Amino acid sequence: VTGVAYGAAGMAGVDPDRVRTLARSIHRGVAGERDAETLAGMVARDLDGVLDALQGIVEGASPDTVVATRSVVVVLAALAARRDGGRLRLLLPDRPVPGWGPLKGLADVLAAAGYADVYPVPLLPDARRTALTVARKVGRVARGIGARLVDVTDAPAPAVAGLYGGGVRLLTFLVEAGGRLVFQRFTYT
Repeated sequence: VTGVAYGAAGMAGVDPDRVRTLARSIHRGVAGERDAETLAGMVARDLDGVLDALQGIVEGASPDTVVATRSVVVVLAALAARRDGGRLRLLLPDRPVPGWGPLKGLADVLAAAGYADVYPVPLLPDARRTALTVARKVGRVARGIGARLVDVTDAPAPAVAGLYGGGVRLLTFLVEAGGRLVFQRFTYT
């Protein structure tokens, strides 16, 4: 198991089994936005307790950056997997997208607690922005923050294409394997 011990004192505030069950069911797509809000609420009450609970089921590569549009679990798993305890960099949509409420709330809590740096960037093309524009902007931000190992589990295709242009060659994808959440590492080649 990888990660940093975030303190056993926080475990009194949340039920570790409930946290793990919620995280697995949200990641599988079985649970909905209400369960994601519940998990984000647990983080707001006891951040260290939630991270300790997830640390027991998260394995694999430890991404330094996460590109996400809706997934609360990917962000929390990446934070739990951080071996050095460094700040996680989050690239989030600069405009609201359906279902992003829990992720936005979680990002605010993590930024306020000093666990993450949040970078709002255009991740989805729309009437004003083409996929090429999105890819270029994501590439510029990735290059500017020095992203090396980026999780793309919840990233839209133009954002993933932009990472290559930004010099990122190592990516991760969060999968469930035997009740564990595993960051699998891969490259563009």
